[in-house]
Amino acid sequence: MGLVLYCMSNYGEHTMTKFELWTIGIGVANVILLLVGFIFAVLQLRGAKWELRTIKEIDEQQHDWSRRIAAQEALQKYDHTWYSGPLQEEFDYFNRNEPVPVQEVKSKFVKGSTVQADLIKLLNFYESLSRGIHQNIFDEEVIRIARQRAMTKAHNSFFAYIEDRRRQANPKAWSELTSIVRKWERDDNRVKPRAPANQSHGN
Repeated sequence: MGLVLYCMSNYGEHTMTKFELWTIGIGVANVILLLVGFIFAVLQLRGAKWELRTIKEIDEQQHDWSRRIAAQEALQKYDHTWYSGPLQEEFDYFNRNEPVPVQEVKSKFVKGSTVQADLIKLLNFYESLSRGIHQNIFDEEVIRIARQRAMTKAHNSFFAYIEDRRRQANPKAWSELTSIVRKWERDDNRVKPRAPANQSHGN
């Protein structure tokens, strides 16, 4: 562009030759080509960013859908009532406000009884659901809607037995179940509505 301005400022001093005109034309054409190339590169970059963002959103949606399907399949794979039903008959734990004492739990582990096996299977099932949530395999909301009350009640009712197993056998026994139950309890406490303020005695 400086060449063009220089030539125009000196136009009155002499007549430009064909070579000079060609030189100016080529210079202007090069500038135009550079501008077009720059604009094209910017548009290409924006298009690439949009495509990457779109692909990422699609992948996230597909992963979210896959986790929901996996959670539903896991819930359908085992009927928890196979284990919780007999346990409810033995301990009536759904109607108790305190954990079942570990001595009471162990007193049911008599020869020929399936109580111990049923309890371990139920806790293992809930542990597998909790682990799937933590590893981002299962959708937490699907599991929570379907099993929060049952998982929380079983965990808290038999927590004395869980702690006993941790002391006696495995310090990490059903630890992921404990983690997810405590998380849900914290979440519920955060969204719990505030109690209305007490009215003054003068009203």
